Order: sequence, then C-alpha cells, then structure tokens
Amino acid sequence: WEQADVVAKIGHSHQYVQHPEDKNDEQKNVLKFAPGPAQTMQQNNPPGKKDMSVNGPAGWAMAACTLLAVGIGGFYTFYPSQKNYHLVSQVGEQQQILLEDGSRVLLSSNSQLDVQLTARHRIATLSQGEVYFDVSRNLQKPFEVITKAGMVRVLGTHFSVRQQADGDAIVTVAEGRVALGKLPQENQSFAPLIELHNNQQLSLKQAAMGATPQSINAQIALAWKEKQLVFQKQKLNFIVAELNRYFALNITVPNTDLGEKEITAVIQLSDVKTTLNTLCQALKLQAEFAPNGQDIVLSSIQ
Repeated sequence: WEQADVVAKIGHSHQYVQHPEDKNDEQKNVLKFAPGPAQTMQQNNPPGKKDMSVNGPAGWAMAACTLLAVGIGGFYTFYPSQKNYHLVSQVGEQQQILLEDGSRVLLSSNSQLDVQLTARHRIATLSQGEVYFDVSRNLQKPFEVITKAGMVRVLGTHFSVRQQADGDAIVTVAEGRVALGKLPQENQSFAPLIELHNNQQLSLKQAAMGATPQSINAQIALAWKEKQLVFQKQKLNFIVAELNRYFALNITVPNTDLGEKEITAVIQLSDVKTTLNTLCQALKLQAEFAPNGQDIVLSSIQ
C-alpha cells in the first residue's frame, strides 16, 4: 500500500484531513507567466515579411511556443482547485453521488459524509450512518475513509463503511482489497493492520485487536442498496433496531423472550405500514401504534 503523510484529527466537529501542500490550492488556481516577446509585438511588418503579430497565424504559433517554453522553464504554476462535498441523507432515504474523480458513493439512511478531492489526495470523512463506495482506480492517489475508530484505504474497489453509535466502524468488502488501520497521528503515515478481500467483514476496533476477518455474503449484507433487509437467524431486537434506522419511528419489543427470538426474513423497505404488516404476518405479531404515530409496540398475537 502506498504510504502518505496524513494528518488526521477527529473530534466533535469532523474536519477534513488537510495536507500542508493543499492548503492554498483554491487560491492558486491561476496561470502565471512572465511577459515575453509575443506580448509586445507590433503589427508593423516590412513588405514581403510574414505577419508575425499576435493577431497573425505565425504570431499565434510563436505565442504558443513561448508559453510552452515558459511552462517548461518553470515560470508558471497551475494548481487544480480543491473539490469539497458535504453529503447528507435523511431518515428513510438514499443519496447517490458521482464524484469528480469518477468514484460513486451511495449514502444509506440517515448518513453524513464529507469528501475532499485535491491534486494529491482523496479523503472521505464518515460522521454517521453507512456509505457504499465504488472507488475509481488510481494507483498514485489512494482513496481514504476516516471514521471515529480508524482509517480505511483503497486504490479502487467496492466496499461499505458503517459508523456505529458506539464509535466503532464496520467495513464490508464486496470486491477488491481494503486496508484497515489506526488513524495516523501528526507526522505519521498510514500503517495497515489488516487487509480485507471479497466477502469479508471486520470492524476497525476488531482490526486493532488483531481479530480475524469474518466471511460473509456481501450481497446479503449490502441488500439495503436494493432497499431490502435480509436477516439470517437474527434476533428480533436486532431487526427492530435496524428498522428504526430506516424509518423515523420508535419500534420496541417489551417482551424479553420475544425480543431474543431468532428470525430469518427478507424485508422490503417500502412504506412503514407495508413493512410492518409483512413482518407481523410472517412472525405472527401485532403492532400497536401510539397516538403520536411514532411509537410502535410489537407483541405476540394471543
């Protein structure tokens, strides 16, 4: 993995990773060159001489050659402007964006992502939620994802990162290779702890503890991209927690035994009533709505 001098700081306000050489990119987006003969030529040619002014064909050719020579001589500097994205999805919606470098990002429900593209770096900071990345390949410029628990680095691949409420972040790889590591301190380079491959999953905290990647079915784990949730022997409490992520609701299961029941199900993330009806019919449950329409209690049908 190509190393980079990364200075990363994560706090209550998630700032971009700013490399020193990138700080003034936006202000330097100008073309500077020294005045040359092509700029001062007068259109006063003796008889029989070619038109060598800037307005004539030969003059334009000379001007172009002069500019090329000046550029080769190092008298001008061109800095591509920095591109920043602040991406937010609301509860229950997805947002897909094509970045300037050709990468695509898909935000899941209630997610927030900031992306910074410069001439030298591609850096994304995930503040909350989950994002699926389809990263365009660039061997000279890795794509980095910063979370509260550490950093992910890729050269070009398909993967997702989910920021957990407890500060950990789960990485799921659908295709390619993904390196996981700690967040570099000042004047330190990124040091991979482990590399994930197709159909593997691991959290950044687990990676820091030396855990082994989990083999998973990435298509099932990332079914939310197709507005589905697929559960295989998952506890009802976990399923309810996931539904609360995708709907602006507070669904609860007061019965402890019922909440611990393992369930296998495929749930379509359409409207909330259709979703709940499907779940209740399959599991023989009933849903009681509170007057406010937001609080829902699931219980067994007596």
